[in-house]
Amino acid sequence: MVLTEISRRRAFLTHLGVSTTIFVVLSYLIILHWYPDYYFFLDGGIRAIATIFLVDVVLGPGLTLLVFKPGKKSLKFDMSVILSVQLLALTWGVNSVYTERSATTVFYQGKFTCISRPDAGEINLAVIEAGPSGKQKLSFLQRPDTVDELLEFTKEAFAQKSSAVYYYGEKYVPLDERVVSRLDKYHLDPVSLREENAQYADTVNSVIKNQDKGISW
Repeated sequence: MVLTEISRRRAFLTHLGVSTTIFVVLSYLIILHWYPDYYFFLDGGIRAIATIFLVDVVLGPGLTLLVFKPGKKSLKFDMSVILSVQLLALTWGVNSVYTERSATTVFYQGKFTCISRPDAGEINLAVIEAGPSGKQKLSFLQRPDTVDELLEFTKEAFAQKSSAVYYYGEKYVPLDERVVSRLDKYHLDPVSLREENAQYADTVNSVIKNQDKGISW
């Protein structure tokens, strides 16, 4: 069957059907493999789906609906250009989504940070992926135990124009039972915080009262 025997509606629906099938396959990879679990919402999964949808489902079929006209002399050339543009855009979109996917989520300094593949050059991902957290790929960067060590730790990273959580990738270990006890030092004690805040407020009020007494109007 040649293009001249196909109606614009049929050409559009055929193109849309093929593009939708490709989109469903890529969505499966994005949701279940490239951006699994919370990564989908926190680290670009939604943006990845939107990117693929625009370049695959909207761009290609949309151009076909706009350009396709049975009997048009340049129809084969036009469709070749449309398919080439869609393929290039789709390749760019898939490559961008794949390379920017999350490598791991690291716990450091009391919080979790998602690390993308481009920022994971020093991380031994094989060790992290073999850990107990599965597709979440949780890791841990141990904070030095003393203030002086922490300052040196931070100073070295700063000298390399980076933050410690990115610079010390070679020190990442899987977040498993051996290191999970290290998280205890980051737990907050609400009672102690309230007492500290109350003491601080009393001190500030005392200073203000003493200053007011010493002021002559």
